[in-house]
Amino acid sequence: DGVAWHLLAYHSLDVAAVGWRWFEADPALRQRLCRLLGFARCEQKTAKNLIAFLLAMHDLGKFADAFQGLQNGIRQTLGKTGNPPQYQTRHDSLGYELWRHKFVRQINFGKWGGLAYDEDWFQLKTRDIPQELIELLLASAFGHHGFPPKIENTCRNHFTQSDIEAAQEFCREVYGLFNPHFPEAFDESKIHVATIWLAGFFTICDWIGSNSAIFIYQNKAQYDLKDYFEKIALERAEQALKESGLLYATPKAFSTAKELFSYLKDLTPLQKICAEIGIQNQEPALYILEDVTGSGKTEAAMILVQRLMEAHGLAGFYLGLPTMATANGMYQRMSCYYRKMYEENSHPSLVLAHGQRQLNDGFHESILAFSARDRSYAAGEETASALCASWLSDDARKSLLGHCGIGTVDQSLLAILTSRFHTVRLFGLLQKVLVLDEVHAYDAYTNQLICNLLEAQARAGLPVVLLSATLPQKLRKQFA
Repeated sequence: DGVAWHLLAYHSLDVAAVGWRWFEADPALRQRLCRLLGFARCEQKTAKNLIAFLLAMHDLGKFADAFQGLQNGIRQTLGKTGNPPQYQTRHDSLGYELWRHKFVRQINFGKWGGLAYDEDWFQLKTRDIPQELIELLLASAFGHHGFPPKIENTCRNHFTQSDIEAAQEFCREVYGLFNPHFPEAFDESKIHVATIWLAGFFTICDWIGSNSAIFIYQNKAQYDLKDYFEKIALERAEQALKESGLLYATPKAFSTAKELFSYLKDLTPLQKICAEIGIQNQEPALYILEDVTGSGKTEAAMILVQRLMEAHGLAGFYLGLPTMATANGMYQRMSCYYRKMYEENSHPSLVLAHGQRQLNDGFHESILAFSARDRSYAAGEETASALCASWLSDDARKSLLGHCGIGTVDQSLLAILTSRFHTVRLFGLLQKVLVLDEVHAYDAYTNQLICNLLEAQARAGLPVVLLSATLPQKLRKQFA
């Protein structure tokens, strides 16, 4: 629309605003992230400020003249002369390198925060926060293009001194805006674990914050950073989140099994147990449902799932099946019932998740209605909105973000394999009950992957339901 670029400082705050508003608007997500970080309920504001600061840092590598030189016409318009340095390291890794090489000796997160300037830059006081922990948190933000940032020691070849000074000035202002700090007491081991889910959260925030139809390009510094964040970015972030379809959908309180499945007359023993069993809402739990074929295990599982969603404050479920054919059949069945699990004013989505879902005539859901018009910066260097456009057409990366997912088991297993954007899939499972059907049907290799996925869900404090007609005792013990 005649505006060729968006100011980097503004884009960084757009993404931070998405995380800020999402954290505020979704109480279940807020509690889950705080639990992962080991922050108490009274420390939720601390967590929000820290997350917003990390999000604002995600594109620090774009301060490099080498990156800006990818669009030479814009570079000349901005008054740059001469040839830019050769761009050899991606901007996500450049941001991580810049922090490690130029900022690491000049910054120190403290338990209570506090800002003091020194002659070089600034220093955050007090002490007792390991620098490695700060770098790990930042790495989860810098790794927003689907894999962790690399250390290639090419920082000095990409940044000019004025680039570094600009990045430092930006960090100083953003720190003053968010005042990031840690609570007085924190569990370092929990934060180490939390970073993998945070990486998925940060990636999705970047995708949403790169929707140029909502976050309209501004190529002039009309606002200082505080005014832009509070008056422009937060309002746009609220709109983008509403349109994304990712906000929390409220589960309905469980009443009776017949309210969910009206055709049930007399409950089977398994269905009755699932409707009555006591549920602990503070600990991860594994439920193994075993009964003969055709005995109504699916109905029993969904009765239990609705109760688990209510007890754990979860937004939905993912049901993984062995084949695409069984997933298609289950999708058709659940499309008639899943809305009964939610309050009437909620808008839950149902997603079919497998590699051939485009052949299923019943599947027409769209989670993120982005109009991504940006082209990539260069070969191998996509814009976030270009990434989002490819993501929307890629079943796998989108499949676990809907409230209710029906698909093949491999879509959930990709969350714990080192595939690109696996953290997005893992984050997609963060607010769900994971249900795996026919768990006796897999080979030893897949069973081990299932065990790894169970461990990840347990670390996040989430419940899992496994279904089988006949589960060997050895496999039952392995899963437990």
